[in-house]
Amino acid sequence: MFLLPDTVLSRFNQRVGNRQSQILQEVRSVLSVAYGLQTEMRGDQQAVVVRFSTTPVDVVPGFRARYGQVWICDTRYGGTYRLADPVMEMDSLNTSDARHQGVTRIIIRAIKQWQRHCNAPLRSFQVERLVIEFMHTQSGVYFWPDSLVRDFFGWLITRPSASIIMPGTLEVVALGNAWRSRAETAWRNACIACDHERAGQNLEAGAAWQKVFGTMIPLVA
Repeated sequence: MFLLPDTVLSRFNQRVGNRQSQILQEVRSVLSVAYGLQTEMRGDQQAVVVRFSTTPVDVVPGFRARYGQVWICDTRYGGTYRLADPVMEMDSLNTSDARHQGVTRIIIRAIKQWQRHCNAPLRSFQVERLVIEFMHTQSGVYFWPDSLVRDFFGWLITRPSASIIMPGTLEVVALGNAWRSRAETAWRNACIACDHERAGQNLEAGAAWQKVFGTMIPLVA
């Protein structure tokens, strides 16, 4: 999230049309011209995606609201502003990570790599909320993160409700179902990988994990 000064908000509020889209287009133009970065509008039209050499980064422009919350741009339906609470979101992540001895962030990084490799239509903040929700179901005793990744995919594909609730604002964000087939494939490959690991077949396990995460994961650890 990138906070813009209130003067920018005042300037765009004097315009007509979809002001939120105009803000995103200006941010995209500045990033492209000033830094020579490859940029594009995200599919949901709520952020600018900056293409670095290894990892794309979502840049979400916002404006300060009250109580530490932030107005972010939503270009849908003619354009509007939505409240987000980055402080509460970070507190929720930190609480989960502390409770689970740093495992929450490890699983988040793994699932984001799956998201990128398999082009799963989930946004980064959605992955974070899903992993935090999944970790609430865990006992807190861990031996291998591999089995947690497998269990996360198994939990994800059986969730009765394809939505998340955002901390602070309590906004309900629908996730849709376009990601489900990719998650089902990832779960099957993760199960195969874990079975190979238990059998001491490390090369076969690595090949199965690469189907989930790509070559960012070494074939043999």
